[in-house]
Amino acid sequence: MRNYIKYHREDYDETYSEKEFYLKVEDVHLYGIIDRINISDGKAEILDFKTNRVYNKDQLVKIYQPQLQLYVNVFKRITNMEIERAAILFLETGELEEIDISRESLEKNYEDIKGFIQFINENNSIEQYKKSEECEEYCEYSILCNIN
Repeated sequence: MRNYIKYHREDYDETYSEKEFYLKVEDVHLYGIIDRINISDGKAEILDFKTNRVYNKDQLVKIYQPQLQLYVNVFKRITNMEIERAAILFLETGELEEIDISRESLEKNYEDIKGFIQFINENNSIEQYKKSEECEEYCEYSILCNIN
């Protein structure tokens, strides 16, 4: 709680917590919940709170960056508002990690999502999914990697 309070401010024009969204990408509707949106002077900040144990912060940032980039894409499409920053707040350590939200990274994120949807639509058997080269020792889905 202390780490949440450390970054909490009340001088925003508007704030939204746990804001749900739907986004249609190709023939699929994506659903998500943005933890926190802060708006000040017509610009937004998107925060995502993570309760993970932080053994490898860089790995966690790599895992969660696409999620925040999706949130930025969604918020921009819905509001047409400028996003000043997007960041992950690791509640265990209190570290705030900003995410790349450049136009190029957001376009790549959206194309990656479209490609993933296409892959899922074209591959309906677990045997068609290739094991990741970047699996971590503690991956909760590692049992699926041993099916083939």
